[in-house]
Amino acid sequence: MVSLRNSCSGRLAAGLAILVAALPAIAHAADVSIGYFNNYLPAELEADLIDVIVERHAALGISHVTLVGTDVAPAWVGIRRGDTDVLVEVGLPNQQSLLENSAGVVTTVGKLYGDAGQGFFVPRYVVEGAGAPAPGLKRVDQLSNYKQLFSATFYDESPGWQSTKLNSMRLKAYGIDFVHLQLSDAALIASIVRAEERKQPIVFFFYHPHWLFKRFDLVKLEEPNPYHTGCFEDGVGRCAVPSFSAWIAARKDLAARAPRFYALLSQISLPISDVEEMMLRVNNEKQPARQVATAWVDAHHAEVEQWMSRVAGH
Repeated sequence: MVSLRNSCSGRLAAGLAILVAALPAIAHAADVSIGYFNNYLPAELEADLIDVIVERHAALGISHVTLVGTDVAPAWVGIRRGDTDVLVEVGLPNQQSLLENSAGVVTTVGKLYGDAGQGFFVPRYVVEGAGAPAPGLKRVDQLSNYKQLFSATFYDESPGWQSTKLNSMRLKAYGIDFVHLQLSDAALIASIVRAEERKQPIVFFFYHPHWLFKRFDLVKLEEPNPYHTGCFEDGVGRCAVPSFSAWIAARKDLAARAPRFYALLSQISLPISDVEEMMLRVNNEKQPARQVATAWVDAHHAEVEQWMSRVAGH
């Protein structure tokens, strides 16, 4: 017969053995910080999505994730000096110079999506269907023929955007004598929504991914000249604005501190259509970004598990 004292001692010893066995895993768990651009919804969704995956997979070796929202320039300063470990939605070529300036410390580890088109758009009712006021409008260089229809106004993003600077060159290069109306993101979207609701003609610059493409039927005007290296040098700009890709960037030292998590970052990819659908749920259905990101992970369980199986050996 085993005494109560010995029984308690045995359970205590067993408990201590389990705790000791668990210590190495706890000791090697890492805290990570993910930076995202707080004025750009896809970045917030991607940061939340990664955090949800980490919460569900202890094998990644991460004890805690901190999400840090900030503007573009401070985000790059933060990852260079180690305030954050990861930066999502690094748009290339738009942020190429920022990446190059951080080359000794930061690198891209995975492409979230590619070939995100941007350019001049009009609502489909402007160029197609019964009563379309501009059925012959197909290309950017034809806009001058429709100056009166569009009240000689081209709607664009704010002056601080690289694409806005390129569009200034493009309008001049193609002889499009329109007012180049440069607006905040909110003001531009409000102008597009108002025109759509009233079925009024409007021509504007826009880009994927965005929830607008899930709500309205938009047509991208064809480019007479594709983008090529050097076409914006010397202020010429007689070419398309290049499409861009979105990447995950990380500090190089993260690979040693959290190898499986680092490997996971190289696996994550998102269809542009999925990103736009998630954006629509946040903007139009008023669902919290975290809830939307969680729903995406739930709906893509098999895909996430495939990512995890690929990082298991790290």
